[in-house]
Amino acid sequence: MRSKLSVGVTGHRFFRQSGSLEFAQSLSDIFTELEQQCNDGFPVLYSGLADGADCEVAELAIIRGWELIAVLAGPEAEFALEHAPSKRTEVYAKLLGMAQSIIIAAPAGTSSPERYCKVGDQIIQGIDCLIAVWDGDASNPMPGGTAWVVAKFLQSGTNAVGRLHHLQVNRA
Repeated sequence: MRSKLSVGVTGHRFFRQSGSLEFAQSLSDIFTELEQQCNDGFPVLYSGLADGADCEVAELAIIRGWELIAVLAGPEAEFALEHAPSKRTEVYAKLLGMAQSIIIAAPAGTSSPERYCKVGDQIIQGIDCLIAVWDGDASNPMPGGTAWVVAKFLQSGTNAVGRLHHLQVNRA
């Protein structure tokens, strides 16, 4: 393992537990477990900063002192065009400003879902562990989606199952 534990996040954009105390406590338990594995300070979180789980996990990790690496599906301007001004845009901008570094996983004009596959691939390459915020349904993995990222992570190396931290949620 690296001197700093690297953790990725993948998850649903819309889930019932979003913003709840129950969700925050369950995530805090996972964070505590991961922090105990650190040799040097707090872990580093790799997040695609998509709506939902990506941003919620990133916000809570930063509060705890984790570093953030933003892995974007395209150039910032292209991402901004994809989302109408909303609370989500404000959260994204705040988190992006707090990121220690930004990785652009796909060049401008890359089609969806290819660009989300590139984000997933980039995150998986850089991490020791993965936090998956999802319902656990792997029956129909959409390319670049949560089930797809979890499957790719599980195929990525030795003891991947032991490095996957599953936070069960229900889709909204």
